[in-house]
Amino acid sequence: MWPNLFIVGAQGGGTGSLHYYLQQHPEIFMSEIKELRYLDLPENEFQKKRNWYIKQFKKKKNERYFGESTPSYFQSEDAAQRIHTLNKDAKIIIVIRHPVHRALSHNYFHIYYTKGKEALTKKINEHVIELKSKNISLENYLYPGYYSKHIRRYWELFGQDNVKIIIF
Repeated sequence: MWPNLFIVGAQGGGTGSLHYYLQQHPEIFMSEIKELRYLDLPENEFQKKRNWYIKQFKKKKNERYFGESTPSYFQSEDAAQRIHTLNKDAKIIIVIRHPVHRALSHNYFHIYYTKGKEALTKKINEHVIELKSKNISLENYLYPGYYSKHIRRYWELFGQDNVKIIIF
């Protein structure tokens, strides 16, 4: 069974919390794994993992909606088009927050997972200098925050009636 509900909000926008809350609803089945990251895979991996993806959505009782939450789908043209190809009537939830706060959250996430918990106390300026020295573009932090571009893509594919925007 293909999902018919997608939380595609911006990274650091609250998709994890919303995923958890929707799991509590008796008519909604959310994948046990948050961030399946299937629909934005390169084409060769996308085809190989098809059966694995479908197995993530098993009807239990009275569920009307089967969903997943993957923030990277928000900025991915491939993911948006693949969702539409699989289910043109899918419901899309976009969770956004102030773009600066989202970028800072993204930054802290990067520091936390690459340097450990104690690194969270480092100054952001030191981290930016380090990113530049490693040729990591600050655009990686900014592009997810170009909300109008990403929202427009989903509106054009699914229509405004099938896209719900939630501001964190």
